[in-house]
Amino acid sequence: YVGCRPGELCALRSEDLDLERGEVTIRFSMDAHGNEKRPKNGKARVVMVPPPAVDALRALPVRRDSPHVFHSPTGKRLSKGSLSYLWRPIRAAWVEAGGAPLDLYGLRHACATLLIHRGLPAHVVAQQLGHTDGGRLVMALYGHPEERISRDLIRMAFAETTTREARTA
Repeated sequence: YVGCRPGELCALRSEDLDLERGEVTIRFSMDAHGNEKRPKNGKARVVMVPPPAVDALRALPVRRDSPHVFHSPTGKRLSKGSLSYLWRPIRAAWVEAGGAPLDLYGLRHACATLLIHRGLPAHVVAQQLGHTDGGRLVMALYGHPEERISRDLIRMAFAETTTREARTA
């Protein structure tokens, strides 16, 4: 549900984590040569991190020799290539379990779809992803949740209204 680009994960620093608030500030990204640069739109952004991911981040060993959050199994700073390599067995297990093949960047698209399915408006999803277009791209690519999910969202909206009306009656 965080929606970071792979390069943003590789450049994430410990100082960018605010686990008490469940937030991460995305200030940098890693380019194809392993150099840090500003995120794609040139602006830092604060994204929400769901509780299970906060728990996983808290469980990571603290590294005093590196400012970065993620490292390879050999202890080196994570690169886009090593991240892709580490993703392979997860992807294979997912496919074996019946899922469609999903590359790392596809996780970003999955994040957007899941947030839309949770009923979040396109402009909120766009902010989480780091888009600056007010949600136009999100609506064009992900803004059409499954019909079943749309019906469930409508049911929930009426259930809340019905519950409130019953309490005030």
